[in-house]
This record gives sequence, structure tokens and C-alpha cells, in this order.
Amino acid sequence: MNDILRLSKRIFTVGVVVTTIAWSIGFAAFVMPLAAEAATLASGDLIKASQPAVYYYAADGKRYVFPNENTYFSWYPDFSTVKVITDAELADVTIGGNITIRPGTHLVKITTDPKVYAVTSGGSLHWVETEDVAAKLWGASWASKVVDVPDSFFTNYSIGDSISTYVHPDGCLVKYEGDANVYLVDGGVKRLIADEAAFNANNFMWNFLNTIPADVTYTDGANVTGAESGLTDLVAGASSTGTGLSAALASDTPAGATLPQGSSANDLLKVNLTASSDGAIILTSLHVKRTGVGASADWSNLYLYEGTTRLTSGRAINASTNIVEFNNLNKTIAASATLALTLVGDVATSRTAGAEHAFEVTASTSVGTDATVSGTFPMKGNTFTIGSATGAAVTIIKGTSPANPTVGAVEADVATFKLTASGANVELRQVSLIQAGSVTNSDLTNLKLLNSGNTLATAATMTDDKAIFVLDTPFSILDGNT
Repeated sequence: MNDILRLSKRIFTVGVVVTTIAWSIGFAAFVMPLAAEAATLASGDLIKASQPAVYYYAADGKRYVFPNENTYFSWYPDFSTVKVITDAELADVTIGGNITIRPGTHLVKITTDPKVYAVTSGGSLHWVETEDVAAKLWGASWASKVVDVPDSFFTNYSIGDSISTYVHPDGCLVKYEGDANVYLVDGGVKRLIADEAAFNANNFMWNFLNTIPADVTYTDGANVTGAESGLTDLVAGASSTGTGLSAALASDTPAGATLPQGSSANDLLKVNLTASSDGAIILTSLHVKRTGVGASADWSNLYLYEGTTRLTSGRAINASTNIVEFNNLNKTIAASATLALTLVGDVATSRTAGAEHAFEVTASTSVGTDATVSGTFPMKGNTFTIGSATGAAVTIIKGTSPANPTVGAVEADVATFKLTASGANVELRQVSLIQAGSVTNSDLTNLKLLNSGNTLATAATMTDDKAIFVLDTPFSILDGNT
């Protein structure tokens, strides 16, 4: 019995040392309880009830949570505008999610990953590839601008393109040495902030202003003359320029099958999302519902893939709604282009044989975007049955660390690892190696996956910090072999 293996392993080491701010007393401690009174809420309000926690009231009628102090103070300098409402009023407002760090303010990292990221609209993270780039864009003291995002909140963010050149990400405030003018970097151009009123109207803060050298140049864009919703809305991502998104079940959606218990990376559903011809569409989320006589616990993790690239971490199915939510995708679909997304799942162990599952995109509202979604719903995939057999297991063991390569080296070993099959024969079909160091991705080319000197697969370049090897011919590892 064969199993598909998709591996993720960190290669290269990094030595980026940054300053972190400990979150020790809790955000709620910063707001003093006030007398509550009935209030009429408007989009953009900060609200609280008798408890000290503060929320952002959004245009969708939901309240959003500030995960920590760093997040709140990236958007607001104090608590002077907080509205106090009754506990009953607060209970009537559904929680919509978490707020992310404001674009152009802090640089961020997570405690278990040494990479430093800049944040742009919608919580998109962009790895700053080198210390040279960081110092050029954020100054010699750039490390002092870095704050930690707790691992538990990292899923609120998505990964965008890395930063390898002297171009600030969108949202940064900059001024040149010896020049009083302040600019907003937006879409690769600099926009003059017309006056102090325009600065204050967009809730900008002087402590996030970066003084940059003259050789970091931008063309001029339209001036910022007043408040702009794209700058002041805490839950707004980038806006679609197109008007429509067409959704359809892919013709090559996976065929139904009997899946071994404990098997991983099973393709379950494929959908195609096509943008209208009048502009690009921003896909923010996709919600998929499980149907059938099985239980949600039959699945240990579900993932969303674009081709061979995994877009999300593992997500669980809600036991009450049978829905798995993939939020904060922030995928741009170019005009007239089609984005093909595949739902991939890991079957849990020790489950009831014979349970049946199918997955569907139930309605247009299951596709998160600010454009109009059309299509025939529900878009339901084929049925999968949990078998009585247990799938094979693969053990991953780190190999011998290669010697450090020199600049310009060719055919240099960069990582080794061992795979051992147990329980059944295994077919290796894809390996993804994560580049978690400070080396620039573009400096790594012509990557090869070798076994005993034989090339199993190649990757010409890195893709979003990954070397993705897809084997044209699956490589067999016999049961018990390494």
C-alpha cells in the first residue's frame, strides 16, 4: 500500500539577533473600567464593556480582537477614543477575528523562526532577506523595531514575496535626511502627506517615521490629502480592482477513493477561481464544508495548496459546523487568470472503517473577496471512504551536516536527511525544503534532490523560501528500508 509524502525541512542556519518586547501584564490591564452606557456604534469605533478588553468594531458589524500590546499601539497612541457599552450590547456583537500589526510600523518575527518580516495590508508578511536591506530601509537600529508575534497568532498572517532590494513595503512612512517632507510608500511610489491634518486623519504616528538616505529613490505618486479607508480600516486588506470572481469545480477534482487510516497528503477537492477581465481580484478566504456519515475527527489536518505549493498550515474541521476555514489568504488573481486550489487532508489514526466524507464549497459566501462571486453551488467533490488498513509511516532523520559552501560554489551539498518506511512500501513524490537562513533566495539556483548520486528531481530556483522538488517518477522506499 502506497502513501504520498510531502516533506518540510529547514535548511541553513541564521544568526539574526533582534530585540523583543515581553508581553507580561496583558493588554486588558491598560484600560480602566468605565461606566457603561448604551451607544450607537459606527465602523471604526473602539469599544469595551465592563471587562477591560478593547475591540475594534468593523464595517461588517463584528468586533475584532487586539492580540497584544504591540498590535494595539501600532494603530493607536492611547485609549482616548474608546467607547464604553453595556455587557449585553457587547455580547450581541460577534467576534470576527484578530487584528494584525499595522503595515509600515513594526518589523515582526515569531519566537520559533529567526526570520524578520515586514507587514503589509491584510497581514501579509514579507521576509527581509538581508541585514543590509534592513539597515538601508529602516536604519542602523532596525533591530530595535522588531517585535515578536506569538506562535499562536502567526496563522492570522500570510506569507508574501520577500524583500531583497531597497524598496520599502507598502505602508512605510519615510523622509529624506535634511528634508521636512513626509511620504507614504504605497505601490512602489512615494506619496507626499500634504499637511499635519492629513497625517493625523490617517492615524499616523511619528515614532514609525523612517529617515532614509538619498540613494533610496521613488517616483512621486498622488498626495495624501485626507483620511483614506485603505489606511485607517484595521481589517481591510488590499482591494480588488476587478468586479467579479467565477468559481467552479475543477474537471480534474480528485476521484473518490478508500483512504488508509493515518495516511497523509490526500487530495480531496479542487476548485478553480477565475477573475473578471476588468481587473485583479483579492481572495481573502475560502471555507470548505465536510459532508457524509463520518466524523470531523476522522481528519487530523486539512491544508490548501496552489499546485505544489502549500498556502496554509494544518487546519481542523469545526465539530459543530463541519466547516474548515482558510482565512487571511490574500491571494491576488490577475485579470482573466484562474487560481486552482486543492484541498489536501491527513486521515487520523484509529478511526471507524467505512466512514464516508465529501467536501464542498457551499455558497458564494464561502469564497471571501470584495468582488461579486458567481458559480453553481454547492461545488461538491467526490466521496472518500476511511479504510480498515493503516497507512505506511515515514520517519525523517537529519543526516550529516554538510560543510559550509563558498561563494560561487557549484554542486555544493546544502542538506542531507534520511527517510525510513515502515508498515508498507512508500512512494516519495514531493519534497519541499524550507530556506530558513539569511542567504538571499536568488543566490541559490540549480537545486537537485539526489539519492546515491542519482538525480530524483530538480528545482531551478527557490519559490517563496522553498525548494520544491516534484518527482516525475515516484521513488519507491520498501518497507523497513532507509
